[in-house]
This record gives sequence, structure tokens and C-alpha cells, in this order.
Amino acid sequence: MGADIVVPSFVLPKAQEASIVSVVRAIREPEACWPRELLDLPLLVGRSRRSRLVLLADRDAVRTVLFDQGQRFEVPRSMRRAWSQEGGGRHSFLFMPEETALHRPICSSFLDVRRLDALVQTCESVVERAASDTRAFAERAATSLEAEIGRIVLASFWRHLFRVDDSQDLSPEVLQLLSRADGILRTGGTQHPLEAITGLASIGLQEYFSPLDPEIFAGLGLQGYADELLRAAVGDNARVLLATSNETTASAITWALWFLASDRDLQDRLRAEALNARRKGDQSGLIETKALMNECLRLLPPAAVTSRRSVVEQELCGAALAPGDWVVIPFYVLHRHRSAWQEPDRFRPERFMPASEGSLLRGAFYPFSAGPFACGGSRFGWRMIVTVLASLLCKWEVQHMPDSQTPCLDMGRILHPRDPIKLRFRHCG
Repeated sequence: MGADIVVPSFVLPKAQEASIVSVVRAIREPEACWPRELLDLPLLVGRSRRSRLVLLADRDAVRTVLFDQGQRFEVPRSMRRAWSQEGGGRHSFLFMPEETALHRPICSSFLDVRRLDALVQTCESVVERAASDTRAFAERAATSLEAEIGRIVLASFWRHLFRVDDSQDLSPEVLQLLSRADGILRTGGTQHPLEAITGLASIGLQEYFSPLDPEIFAGLGLQGYADELLRAAVGDNARVLLATSNETTASAITWALWFLASDRDLQDRLRAEALNARRKGDQSGLIETKALMNECLRLLPPAAVTSRRSVVEQELCGAALAPGDWVVIPFYVLHRHRSAWQEPDRFRPERFMPASEGSLLRGAFYPFSAGPFACGGSRFGWRMIVTVLASLLCKWEVQHMPDSQTPCLDMGRILHPRDPIKLRFRHCG
């Protein structure tokens, strides 16, 4: 059993105190717009100035919306534009998801599933480099843990994306750009450091790897596209992949370390598991580590909400929808819904252990969303989360600071702690 930990949670209002008046507020302001009654109900209906707005928590209805191919629901172009602007990619898969014939080969060349094992080696190497100066690493983690984890994640993903050899030292320019690109994690702000992301993508494409390299391009089947469009699509997709890689992954690892600092017995078990996996060179034994990560993603999903817009007149879970009406899916609520989970607000990693996984209800857990707009790099993100966490535990013990308190939550582009999480790291490897 997990320790009896006070889990970071939103303080949700009563229904009569909630203000569901706009889709932007319904996405960005849970503590004003998500009535606590939704934790027991399939949906609640509000109204903005122009349309009806449904907060949806029914498992079957959520699955219907997420897996729709555009016949009944759409991601509005304004939201696609916001997603792509955060990564600097008007010609990316986020802004033009219908252009799968163009984007899929490009993204698959960057995220080649045959190289998942290489990603593990890269993550382990980057953690080793980051922790080589034990005092400096501990000081950085004690200042802002998510920023330090963000640097590790971004450096790992940049090396992997552009196939930079693990033994190669990075140039001062790349190190500077990596430092600037993780600024969002220190500030919790709403503007991504796009200049640094663009610089990292440009160096990677020019000096290391590009899908437009003749040997790679010949096998992508993209010969019919104009050169200008191809260059724009490659550059924008590279930027989007970099921009979206570090925040969600670093957030998940940061929360995992926070929970482990609260449960020393669990931390010791996971350290033993990680050391054993490293000796064997096989991650299949990281069973409890994976259960912990799933529980972290359940309680504190980085992508805590998504939304769609109805494109036809229809009924959803008993609610009548007209074209233009909004459906907001708060994964945070779905992951703590009283109809789906026992003790939903408790930290219980054992619910994801093999002996218990058969009791999990279908459609109750979406750590990477689902359907055509699910996270395309989820396999890489999951492998990176598990590898970085295990690598850190091989080297460090984590403890709370003497004045540590349960973090308050905030919703920017992702769910994150309102103030930086600070942990004490003690070298043990």
C-alpha cells in the first residue's frame, strides 16, 4: 500500500458557486469552473454567450468524443492555431492534422520506434552527465526541481530526435539554448521560449539529422510535395516535437519524485528495482516503477483537460448539442471519478500492479489522451519517463525540505505546481 500522503488537488467549488461561462475559463480555471459534483455525475451543462458548454465525465461518452474522426466533433482551428503557435509550427501535424500523408512519414522518421532502446541509452547517458557534478546538481534540484528535470528531458530528446551520439559533448551554443528553452518550467508562464526551440531545431536539422537527407527522404514517399512545403513541414514538426516533449514528461517525473520523497519505503523498493534492471540491461522488471508512474499520471495528468466542438445536431449522454456547442473533457476529474475508482483521491500505486490491473474500468484512464488527437509520441514519452526516473533513483535519495508543504496546483498549458517544487537530493551511487 502507498503511504497516506496528502495528494495535491484542486479545490473545486460547489455547483452553485461554479461559473461555467466560457470555454477558455472552463479549460484554464478549474477551481472556478469545475463543480465538485462532477466527480459523481456523468456531465454538467453550462452556457457561454454564444453556445452551450458541456463538462463531460461519462466514460463511454468521453470515449465517443475522443475517437470521433471529425464526423460529429472537431478540434476548432483556433485551438489548433494555439497549439501550433506554442511550438512555432503552422505547417506541423498540430495545425494540419488532416495532412497525415505529409506529416506521418516526417514524424515517423524522427520518432522511429525501432530506436526505442537507443532512447533508453541516451536518457541514461544524459542523467549521468547532469549528475556528474553532484553538488551542482543537488543545488539546482533544491532551487527548482522541474527546471532541472526539464533540462535532462530536453537534452535527451534533442539528442535522440537528431541522432546525436551519446558520447559527443554538446557545443556551448546548444547548452545555452537548452538552458533557455526550459525557462517555461521555472516560471510556469504561458509563453514558450520559441527562439531557443527554433535554434535547437535548426542546429539539429543542419548538423546532425533531417528527414530531407537524400538517403532518408527516398524512403518516405513524399516526392510529390513542393520543396518549400517539405522544408516548412520538417522544420515546424521538429520544433513542435521539441516544444511539446519536455513539459509533460518533466512534469510527470517531478511529481513522481515528490511522491517518493513522501514514501521512503516505496523509494527504496524502486531503487532496488532500478539497480537490478540496470545490471540486467532490461527494463521489463521495472514493474512497481511503472505502477507509480501510472498513479502519478492518474492523480496529476499533465494534460489535464481537452475540448471539442460539435459539428452537427446530436445528443450526447442525454444532453442536446447544436453545431458550435463545446464539450470540455477534464481528464483530472475523470481520473478521480467516484464511479470508476476506489479511494480516488488517495495515492495508491498498487492499483496499477499486474494483480490489480484487471479491475481497472475501460475508459477511466487517459494519461496521453486517445483517438486521432492522442499524443503521437506517447511510447517515447513513457519510455523516457521510466528511464529518467529509474536512472535518478540509481544515483540519488530524495527528501522533502524541512519546510515542505503540499503543492498547490495551477493550470497553464499543462497542470503544474503553482510554486517550484524543491527537493533535497543526497548522492547514494
